[in-house]
Amino acid sequence: MLINQERIIYILFELTLFFLLSVVLYGLFKQSIQPALIDYINKTKKYWNNLNLKKNLLAKTNQSTTDKIQKQSKTLNKLENKIKRWHNALLKREEQDILEKEKLIKNILEKRKQKKKFLHIIKLQQEVIPKSIELAHKEMQEKYSNKEGSILLEKLLMRLAQKTG
Repeated sequence: MLINQERIIYILFELTLFFLLSVVLYGLFKQSIQPALIDYINKTKKYWNNLNLKKNLLAKTNQSTTDKIQKQSKTLNKLENKIKRWHNALLKREEQDILEKEKLIKNILEKRKQKKKFLHIIKLQQEVIPKSIELAHKEMQEKYSNKEGSILLEKLLMRLAQKTG
């Protein structure tokens, strides 16, 4: 029995040592390792919270940028359409101006042609009328060589002179 008692005492001693070692280790853990672990856990939580905040901020920034790009794209499309309309209006206006110029040139050429024709008629009248009057005068003198004929001839010449003058 002695062996048994010694064995029991040995086991109790070992258990006591183990318990003391556990208490000392627990004390060391509480004093140095636990605060370091808690600090590490807090830093890790803070790091992940910061990462989450950055992720949310990036998501908001990304959405904002996407919205701005879409808005600018719409504005750009509107500006392109407006420029196309202006360009088409300008081309249409230039076409109208060209047509108006052509019409004006055509009118000027036609007026020039009529003026030329009119000037030719006036020139012919200036040449023909005096000769016609002279011819008529000679014929009338031959036909109406008496006094009564001379009076009629003078009246006729006056009328012709008034109409042509």
